[in-house]
Amino acid sequence: MTADGARRYGVVLTADLQADESATATLRRTKAAERGETALFNFGGTVEELKARCKADTHLEPPTAPVFQKWMGPADMRDAAD
Repeated sequence: MTADGARRYGVVLTADLQADESATATLRRTKAAERGETALFNFGGTVEELKARCKADTHLEPPTAPVFQKWMGPADMRDAAD
């Protein structure tokens, strides 16, 4: 990693490639102030809303809820072996 590359990730490196904690904290405060408020990622609605428009958006049927198989427990296995 280069010093410039580290800076893009919000880390300031010294000449001997050690993290400069004070300069890094300052850089991150500056980046946060420049960026401003961040919003949560919007996936486009609730799961129900996404399923409702799945066919129109993707030409595919909406996914169905999984049906989990009932696995035999230890007692069931003993009964089956008899």
